[in-house]
Amino acid sequence: MLVKEHEYEKFLEQKIQKGLSDLANGRYSTAEQFNQEMEQLLVHKERKL
Repeated sequence: MLVKEHEYEKFLEQKIQKGLSDLANGRYSTAEQFNQEMEQLLVHKERKL
């Protein structure tokens, strides 16, 4: 079990570092931007059906 936990800790550390890097480089969306993008995606998908 310790090995799995260690691998998971490494996985989390990598994800956190990537997130911090993205934030520092301006690669992020606000909640409002995300909601607008999802709404546009759903409308597009509805039209395809």
